[in-house]
Amino acid sequence: MSKDKEKKEHKKRVKAVIEETLAEQSTVETAGQVAQKDVEPNLKEADDRPHPNVVKLFAIAFASMVFVAVISGAVYTYLNGVSSLRTEGVTPTSTPHPEDKEPLTGTPGPAPTLKEQVDLSVYKLVVLNGSGKIGVASQAKSDLAKAGFVSISTNNAGAFDFAETLVSAKESVPESVKSLVKGTLSKSYAVADGEALPPASGFDIEITLGSK
Repeated sequence: MSKDKEKKEHKKRVKAVIEETLAEQSTVETAGQVAQKDVEPNLKEADDRPHPNVVKLFAIAFASMVFVAVISGAVYTYLNGVSSLRTEGVTPTSTPHPEDKEPLTGTPGPAPTLKEQVDLSVYKLVVLNGSGKIGVASQAKSDLAKAGFVSISTNNAGAFDFAETLVSAKESVPESVKSLVKGTLSKSYAVADGEALPPASGFDIEITLGSK
């Protein structure tokens, strides 16, 4: 009998312990749920509020962008001002195109003279006074020297009854040289062609001054 009684008491004690344990567990769970309910709104509010570091970074980035924009605008304005000053100080010039050049007009320059084309110093001239007038041979010599001739002699003709001034030359003398002699003397005399000089003559051109 005593053993059965002990078993019953033992079962009662075990049941009481189990009930007490369950009651404590239920209390703990209830407290945990309440705590969780209290924490969740706080966490939600914390999530809704912006983090201080994020706000600070955003402010720094925005300030940097504004600073860069201001600096870029200042540099652009400065460069435009310098470019405008350079443009105002330089007068634009146009390069003429070869096809746009006007054709050359006007009087051409003087043609080369016979003195420049021919060496007149190789011709020997003699001036003869055929009128008897004093000093005419020397004057004719001076005029021919101005025309470019170098070797010029003077003398009297065999007679002083020449009316026209005669110009005689060797056949080897160019016609242009004879024309220069006659043109020079025609300013003061009536000039005509004389007979050709023989090749053995000591002069290339012989001039006999007349009275006209």
